[in-house]
Amino acid sequence: MAAPTQTAPAQLIVKFKPASGLTCDSAGIARLSAQAGFRFDYLRPMSGDACVLTLRAGARLPAAITALQALPGVEWAEPDAVMRPN
Repeated sequence: MAAPTQTAPAQLIVKFKPASGLTCDSAGIARLSAQAGFRFDYLRPMSGDACVLTLRAGARLPAAITALQALPGVEWAEPDAVMRPN
């Protein structure tokens, strides 16, 4: 099993539920930011319909992830971390 060894500062990965209407583009992330109460910027897509976001300065990553996980349109959200095999 892989374990995170390093977390990218203020970056996270999020995947939306299929029927959420949220999308991995600038407009979709603007809607997500409004719903979560944190300001995110779209960084890049990932496989499996997930996307990498950056959190604007001044916000705490754990609080932002908790807020995202509470949204009904978010399937999952986690820190963007380098994974290495154990």
